[in-house]
Amino acid sequence: MKTVVLLLLLAIVASLASGLFYLTKKNDDPTRLLRSLQIRVVLSVALVVLLISAYFFGWIPPVPQ
Repeated sequence: MKTVVLLLLLAIVASLASGLFYLTKKNDDPTRLLRSLQIRVVLSVALVVLLISAYFFGWIPPVPQ
């Protein structure tokens, strides 16, 4: 589970870096920047859904208080 979360976080950071690259590039091609944003949003939503479902299925134990 930790590996999947780390891979998703790395993919989100890579998408963020590619978006920054396309934003600072002199070529004004907004489709690549938009695609990078879409990928980042989809990966972030997938990570949140994965974490919530893992908590409800018991793959992630609740924190004792």
